[in-house]
Amino acid sequence: MEFYNARVRALDKDTINDYGSQYFLHSAKKFIMGTKLVTPRNYDHVIDAIVDGVIRQKPYARYIVGVDARLQYLLSLLPSFIQEFVVNEPLRPRIKPQMLQKFEVRSQSHFE
Repeated sequence: MEFYNARVRALDKDTINDYGSQYFLHSAKKFIMGTKLVTPRNYDHVIDAIVDGVIRQKPYARYIVGVDARLQYLLSLLPSFIQEFVVNEPLRPRIKPQMLQKFEVRSQSHFE
C-alpha cells in the first residue's frame, strides 16, 4: 500500500481533484485483494518444478506453477479482448471518478 500511496502523492493536484481520493483508495484495495488471491502461500510447487526439471531425463519445455500461471496459460488460448476482460474487469473500480459524477445525466421519466 505504501508504494501505491507514494504514486498517488506524486500526482498533480488537478488529477487528484478530478478523480477524488475515494477513487484511488477503492482501486488500491481492489488491486491488493487481487494480488493476495494469486500470491502463493509457500514455494513448494516452485521447488518441486525446479527439481523435476533438473532430475528428469527429458524435462518438459514449460512448467506451469501457481494459479496465476495456469490462468494466464488458459487465457493465452482465448482472443485478446476476452483476455483483457477477464483480467481487468475484476480489478476495475466500481466507484466513478469524481469528475464524471458531475456530468452524470439523470434519467427522467416522460410520464411524471
